[in-house]
Amino acid sequence: MPLDIDKCRPHFKAYGLTDEQEKSLIEALYAVAETFADLAFGLHPSQQIDAANDNDSVRGSNVVQLFR
Repeated sequence: MPLDIDKCRPHFKAYGLTDEQEKSLIEALYAVAETFADLAFGLHPSQQIDAANDNDSVRGSNVVQLFR
C-alpha cells in the first residue's frame, strides 16, 4: 500500500509540527507499521534467511577442506 502523506497530515496538526517534521514522523510511523505487517505475514527479510542458510549440502564433509 503506497504511503499518502497528505491523507495522514490532519492527524498531526494538533502537535504544531512543521510540514517537514510531519512528513518525517509519518514516514517513520509508516515504516514501523510496515515492518510489523511484514513480520506478521512472514515477508520480512529476516524470516527468509533459513533458505539461504541451508547447510545440508556441506553436512558430513570436512570443514577444513571447504576453505582450501
